[in-house]
Amino acid sequence: MPQKKEHRGQLALELRIADSQVTAASFASMSEGGDGGLFSCSVAALAEGDVAALERAAYEHTRVRLLFSESPVVLDLVTLERREPHCVRIVGHVVRGTKGTA
Repeated sequence: MPQKKEHRGQLALELRIADSQVTAASFASMSEGGDGGLFSCSVAALAEGDVAALERAAYEHTRVRLLFSESPVVLDLVTLERREPHCVRIVGHVVRGTKGTA
């Protein structure tokens, strides 16, 4: 189940997706330094509660911290597209300078 963590007065949704099926992940740098950019991926096999939490986070413009097994990715300005009942496409701007912390 997702958790929320406080970040400068704003709650961030924390979602462990290491056990989910992640496909079509991509990153497009928005600057020459490569620090920050647009990240997207499709995630399948999510619990309905996780999908609902992601939808709320996107609607409320809440940061999302995706916990991969290697390292987390913190996203801002997240958009979400439902692909199937338990599959979504997540797109968001990688938060600069976070190094995996929200």
